[in-house]
Amino acid sequence: MIKIWQFTGAVALCIASVAHSEEHRVVLTGFSYFPSVVYAQPGDSVIFINESGEEQTVVGRDTGWVVGPLGDQQEGQLTINEETELAFFAAYAAEEDDDTDETSPNSEYGDYDEAPIKAEITFDEPNLSGS
Repeated sequence: MIKIWQFTGAVALCIASVAHSEEHRVVLTGFSYFPSVVYAQPGDSVIFINESGEEQTVVGRDTGWVVGPLGDQQEGQLTINEETELAFFAAYAAEEDDDTDETSPNSEYGDYDEAPIKAEITFDEPNLSGS
């Protein structure tokens, strides 16, 4: 009877570990994201908190996901999975290209390569050694 209880307890512990997810917070200041690197795993969520004083929209690199628009002091959530675009930026108004009369490829939100505020999510473990 004791062995069955130990086995059941071990299985329950394994299931609880797999089901665990974390919540990460990113503050939008208007000038940057803090932190600029989020160490997460699939199943985790990222809460974006707008403390910029103006409306903000957070966009995945290729606009695969969008959080916002978020008014000042509002929060928005993104749940991470294996397919989530990990690089993200603050949406901005894209300007027309004078040579082609077209806007950048992601014109609704601007273009990642031109964005002044960028950050990322990584599945890597954080380097806590300082080196």
